[in-house]
Amino acid sequence: MLSRQQLEILNRKTIRYPLQIAEKDYMLALVLQLISQSPLSKKLAFKGGTALHHCYLEQSRFSEDLDFSSIQQSFSFEEVLKVLSSVDYLTIKKHYQSVATMKIERLLYSGPIGFPNSLKLDIDLYQEVLLPVQEMVYRTSWGIEFPVRVMDIREICAEKIRAMSDRARYRDFFDVYLIQKTYKLELQEILDYVSQKEIRKPITKASILRNWNMIGEQKEIEKQAIFYSQPIDDSLIEEMLKGFPSFEIG
Repeated sequence: MLSRQQLEILNRKTIRYPLQIAEKDYMLALVLQLISQSPLSKKLAFKGGTALHHCYLEQSRFSEDLDFSSIQQSFSFEEVLKVLSSVDYLTIKKHYQSVATMKIERLLYSGPIGFPNSLKLDIDLYQEVLLPVQEMVYRTSWGIEFPVRVMDIREICAEKIRAMSDRARYRDFFDVYLIQKTYKLELQEILDYVSQKEIRKPITKASILRNWNMIGEQKEIEKQAIFYSQPIDDSLIEEMLKGFPSFEIG
């Protein structure tokens, strides 16, 4: 594990997060490395914002959770507990499991700073992973790189588009803009994948536009917690959204 001084030096040279956030970014990498080097790696597809910004994109924002989808039906919390309890700097404090999900709401860690903090881990047990899982390199600012099994970028984009329709969070719009800028995915193909995902409520272009217009003040609050390192002008996101075809799924 890095010392506090090493963490401070690397942080100053690279992402320049507040030190507590830099520590969490580092601890996310250590926890993911544990999982990726265990038998769990063959049962999980890493996904979400942390996967996106460490595997597919440059690290343009902080993402505070580890999100996975199960790719095997036979899966137990005991397997997760065995992996995470194999090191002395992690303690599971709050967790629950249902038919659809397995969540660790408070995975306590003792890191380089020396003050207790926690992170979250979420495993989706319900939704089918549609596309073959990709082996990618998880890149960090902390001198750690390792292979990880990651959800295909097209499927991550599909889940992000669903999220844009479900909720008004700036991070989802930010992420989809960067995905499209970098990969120029075929939108109709992505919408086909969206239609094969769990539909909690209708997914429409109208609801996406409505959520974008609702973000407003919430965006500024979120920016203070997410630490976006690559500002994107709102007009660019709006131009992308206008280019979406009209659609309704579900």
